[in-house]
Amino acid sequence: MNADPVSVTCRVCGKESKFFFRKRILEKYEVSYFKCEHCGQVQTEHPYWLEEAYAADSKLDVGMADRCIWTAQTTVALAWRLGIGAEEPCLDWGAGTGLFVRLCRDYGMNFFYFDRYPRNIFARGFEAEPSSRSDWRCVSAFEVAEHLANPIEEFGEITRSSPAFVVFSTVLYGGESSDWWYFTDNGQHVAFYTRRSLELIGQQYGYQLASNGRDLHLFSKEPVADRVLEKCRKRRQKFSRRYRKKHGSRMETDFEDIARGGR
Repeated sequence: MNADPVSVTCRVCGKESKFFFRKRILEKYEVSYFKCEHCGQVQTEHPYWLEEAYAADSKLDVGMADRCIWTAQTTVALAWRLGIGAEEPCLDWGAGTGLFVRLCRDYGMNFFYFDRYPRNIFARGFEAEPSSRSDWRCVSAFEVAEHLANPIEEFGEITRSSPAFVVFSTVLYGGESSDWWYFTDNGQHVAFYTRRSLELIGQQYGYQLASNGRDLHLFSKEPVADRVLEKCRKRRQKFSRRYRKKHGSRMETDFEDIARGGR
């Protein structure tokens, strides 16, 4: 077995990231993890196993639908508080089954679907390439950040159209040891962020960071208070209902559009 390197370059700030621990993933690979002393970011060695990790069976993820519901309601609640209009185009990056997109449209938002590895079931007809327009008002990226092998480059792609808002999730690293549950052994989590490392990423692309300090974050061109995120999460049902009441669901108009062959 090869000796672990003493340090590597942090994939967020470019400073020295020192060896932290070693973990067995996918029941076959011994993977080294590193922690940056400058920004606190934890990262795996180069994740050569990612394609295999994504192909693994995901039957154990029984909470996927529930997470889509709360993230959609929270995003609509944020749209209510931040003034994102019902006609302003929004894009879900890494949209998976498309359930999030469908739910946001059902609440009245003008959301579209993008995923490099599409499994689109619920948002067919609403696919869009990020480069297809330059006026995306909001880009969402839930359960994406922890999978990024090159966070700076890939957040650069997410923010390339300079949306006013980027709302995303990832559980912040707060000094936990190697047995932290987020250091999952399924091989899919390869980047673990601190508030500082997210701030540095945002600054790279002209954004300020708001965060609930745990798992919900927002890049914005103008300052947004941290408390707005937590308030929208706690009151997501109330605020999302207000948005739907004001703007109306897109369910009927989407059906008519598709039936006419418009999509």
